[in-house]
Amino acid sequence: MRRRGSLSAMLFRGTTDEPRRLRRFTIAAAAAVPLLLAGPARASILDFMSGAVMSEGMPKVPGDVNRDKPRSVLLNGFPLFVETGRTNKRVNEVLDFYQQRYQGGALKELAGKPVAVRRDGADTGTLMTVEVPDKATALQMMDGKRTLSSAGPLRMVYARRSGISTDYMAIWSDRAMPPTILQPVQSGDAPGQDVPGVPRPDGVRTMTFAEPKAGYLLVMYRVNQSPESALLSTASRIAASGGWIKDPQFSGAAEKRRQLVARFSQGVRDVVVTARQGKSGTQITYLARDLN
Repeated sequence: MRRRGSLSAMLFRGTTDEPRRLRRFTIAAAAAVPLLLAGPARASILDFMSGAVMSEGMPKVPGDVNRDKPRSVLLNGFPLFVETGRTNKRVNEVLDFYQQRYQGGALKELAGKPVAVRRDGADTGTLMTVEVPDKATALQMMDGKRTLSSAGPLRMVYARRSGISTDYMAIWSDRAMPPTILQPVQSGDAPGQDVPGVPRPDGVRTMTFAEPKAGYLLVMYRVNQSPESALLSTASRIAASGGWIKDPQFSGAAEKRRQLVARFSQGVRDVVVTARQGKSGTQITYLARDLN
């Protein structure tokens, strides 16, 4: 049975029934993208850590009470693995735990200290490192000629405090990410895909994040319009394509909150379209799920 309110509930009410898996998916995207979009990094500006890498995956945090099984996702067509869990440890303790296990491979040997990117906050934190395979690659990274994400297999952690527990997400890859996956798009689309059967906006695709087994797909575009105009033209294009029905209740809720969001449905399919101002134009995001 289809739950027609699942996407709107996730966005506006934060319910914990059917949207729970979709919320984990969007959190995975939110956690991975800011870390991976970092430009060329030098060891001198990175934080340091110590430990040993487990190439077969990432270990659970001590005190974990809600570890999910690994899920396969695609970032611009590149395969990643995601696990979520919950522990009584605090955010900094979760990051410390992983810091003790991931050193940076040859980059650590070259720098003389374990290396990673870490960002700490009062209630959230992120950690990212790679296992650099050799000295030549490490030197390229330190000289700013290679991004951290393309230097070796990825290990990333996002942690968020919730009440007396900490929810965390571990994201990793089995191999280095090709530089073309996350290079800034100057012309033409980034690798990945559009939402099948949904008209795309008049712009350039900049990112795709998908969980094929669950049917989730998040696609971002850059358009040369104001956010208001971009959403209006994109929504009109979808509505005019035939078969996609706009949700007026959802739109009304978005307007009350002054959010530029629209939702469409077609049978068992949903797509939510959002618009916001970006650094270079407007960002249009499609968040879709196919319940087939």
